Amino acid sequence: MKKEKRTFRLISQIIILVLVVIMGIGTTSSWYNRTQNSSQTGAILSYEQTGKVNGTGCTLQTFLGTNDNGVVDYSDTEQTEAVTVAAGSTVHFETVVTNSGNNGAASVSLYLKSSAQSYAAYIGVRELEKTYKPFTGISSGGNYYICIEDNIPVENDASSSVYWFIKSDAALTIDPNNLYVVYN
Repeated sequence: MKKEKRTFRLISQIIILVLVVIMGIGTTSSWYNRTQNSSQTGAILSYEQTGKVNGTGCTLQTFLGTNDNGVVDYSDTEQTEAVTVAAGSTVHFETVVTNSGNNGAASVSLYLKSSAQSYAAYIGVRELEKTYKPFTGISSGGNYYICIEDNIPVENDASSSVYWFIKSDAALTIDPNNLYVVYN
């Protein structure tokens, strides 16, 4: 019985050693460079993504909010004119993204086009992802886009609301006409 155990142990150790050698040789040989001959041609792998800015089907409406001891109430009338954020103050907005097209459900992102001003500000999202992120304006150059919220689910013939606010260290002007939807 002892002799059979020794034989079985020896055979199993030899098999394990052979498997380890085979796996070691197989994996290290893939590290070596492979030369490509002229008969092996193929396209280089590449990835491109394009977004539809203000694409068909989604519309935006932005409403101004007032903060009363931590409770934010939003206006019933759409905010179409620019809003000035005073230095050190916070302004609340509700942006309703409506998918009225026949494109099916969509996942969109909400961007704010900002002009070249010099400022430091914070954008916070109260619902969906509940984020609070800083951004710094540039003092020279053209326009740039700030992502307010990403991956907003909007069903076909339905709406989704994004409740966001902006706090600035210096006076800043926010124009709700400069909000854009980008399809993900």
